[in-house]
Order: sequence, then C-alpha cells, then structure tokens
Amino acid sequence: MLGMSLAAVLCPIPQPAEAMRFVNRTGLRAGQFVWEPSQPSSGPVTIVVALRHRIVHVYKAGVLVGISTCQVGRSGRSTPTGVFTILDSEPNQGASGRFAWTGVGLHARNMQRYPASLGCIQVPPAFARLLGGIVTTGTVVILADQRTEAMDVVQSGSLFPLVPVHEARNPLLRPVVQRTTHLLASNPEAGQVAIIFSRRSRNAVLLRNGVREQIARVNFLQPNSRIGTHVYTLTGTLPGGDGLVWLGFGIGRSRREQHLVSWQGDEVLDQISFENRPSALAMGRALHLGATVIVTDEPSTPERRQTPPDFTIITSAEPEPRRQKASRRRSRRHVRRMRRQRSSNWSTGLLNSWR
Repeated sequence: MLGMSLAAVLCPIPQPAEAMRFVNRTGLRAGQFVWEPSQPSSGPVTIVVALRHRIVHVYKAGVLVGISTCQVGRSGRSTPTGVFTILDSEPNQGASGRFAWTGVGLHARNMQRYPASLGCIQVPPAFARLLGGIVTTGTVVILADQRTEAMDVVQSGSLFPLVPVHEARNPLLRPVVQRTTHLLASNPEAGQVAIIFSRRSRNAVLLRNGVREQIARVNFLQPNSRIGTHVYTLTGTLPGGDGLVWLGFGIGRSRREQHLVSWQGDEVLDQISFENRPSALAMGRALHLGATVIVTDEPSTPERRQTPPDFTIITSAEPEPRRQKASRRRSRRHVRRMRRQRSSNWSTGLLNSWR
C-alpha cells in the first residue's frame, strides 16, 4: 500500500487537548502499510506499537508519517512491553537479508525472558526499508498493550527551568542560563537521554544510552494517587522559547485504566517538582531533540532496564499466510466434530444395550 497516503485511512493525529484511548480504525490488513512521502526534513523519530491491535505508528518531529501492521512475539512467549531506544542507526542485515534494529530498554518488562534475537515486533520488509531512511541512533520505540492517541503537550517551565536545549557538538553556542528561541538537533555522540520520574521511588533518574547518569529527589502533588505510565518525546520549543513541546502518550496493559480512558498529559507533568533547583537545572541542560521523559507509578529499578546483548527490537518479516490460520480453524472444527460423533455413538450404544 505504498501508493496510499495517510489521509486515506482514519488514524490518530496529535491533539492539542485531551487524548482518548487509541482504537484501530485504519482498516489495514496483515502485511499492509501506508507511508507519507511529504514529511518533515528533520526531527526526532518516535515509533509507537499497539500490541493488541498489531499496529505501528511512526512520528517524525511530532508528525505522523507512517502506519503499518506488524507481527508480535512468538506463540507461548510474551512480547516485552515498555520504552526502548535504538542504539544502531543502521539496521543489521544478516544472511537472510532481514532488517533488524537492536537497542536497550529504558523502562520495560519481560526482556530477560525473551529471546534477544527474535525481535519484539516484525514489520513488512518494504516498510522496514522506509524506516531505514529515517531511523537514527536514539530513536524511541514504545511497545504497549494499550495506549492513547498522540497528543502535543506544552511544558512552560513548571518542571524543567527554561534553560536552553543545546547542541551537543557545540554546547557553548549559548550560555546555559539564558533562554533560547531555537532548538538544535543533538549530536548522536551525546547519546540518547531519558528521564524517568517514579511516583513510588519519589525520584528522577537520568539515563544516557540506557545507563544511569544522575538521580534526584522529586515530589508528586498527589503521592498516593495512581497516575499510570506516560511517555513524552521532546519535539521542539514554542516560538520565543517560552515552553518545551512534547509528543505524549499514555500507555498501559488494560484498556480500562483511567489514564487511558481520559488522558491529559500536561496535567501529569504539572504534578511533579524537583526538591532542589540545581537538580532541575542539571537535568534540563541534558535535554535535546528526541529526549524522552517517562512518568510512572512503578519503581525505577535497574531490573527494568537490564537488556540482553544485541537485543533486537524491530525486524522485517513477511506476514503469515492467511491459509495457515484457516487450516488451523478447520482442524479445530474437525476435532470438535469427531468429539460430537464419538459422544453420539456412545449414547446410541448405551440406549441399544438397555433395549
């Protein structure tokens, strides 16, 4: 479906206010995808996967540029969920010619029990080739059973003080105590930055390429109330430099979770504050385009980011033929028919013996 544009399918787009739970209305079948050729020339890439729906959404600079169906996991093995980052900008292509991107978990479940080489999700090969043109080191991949629609969130300085988001290759381009009206792309050598705010641990952990670099104490406005899990990717600043713009999602395991039914991402960020300003400044200075913020009820333990070597997040694979599924359905029908037949023969024999 390469010739189709995104306007041809009903799909979620960033919303300026409240975001609702994502419902798949794309109408795409296994192996199908759409891709928008006219897309931003630059900007961070975020890949969001709704595992229950087996649908992948790709955003570039906060703009939806691609949707694809996918395959998940393997029978008997639960696909890892959470937030990951890709650490190789070029996909690996083995002898089979399949595309494969490896990376690490920032805050995830079930990584250790999942085969590292299998791939959390498999996308059509043609879609993987298109991904290869925009995926870079630090691309964020969100795998969730359930999620909200995308939402643009503006943070005006209540969490991170308004210090410049600087370019890593020239950090002295602007003094870090002044505001900036422009946001520059980060140097891949600086590494992908993620900050995890844990309500249970009451702290903020700064990770660079999945490795802990800083930790700071934080306060939550309602420390005993559940808030769910929320993921934000930094996409830019407001004109004039008076706020940071994030692409945000609520993610969870059940569609009945309150923060998925009705999610307001800006309110979540407003509930958090650092205990001391130097910590806020230090983490604010580390931000760059594509930096990730995760807010969660769960503890920010090292187990959530222990990733096996060469852990594969995305691979390319042809979809399973539908006839295989149909044959399995026919086999199940045959088994049920034989059981009914045996039951009928047994009851008939019993009646004949009574006569």
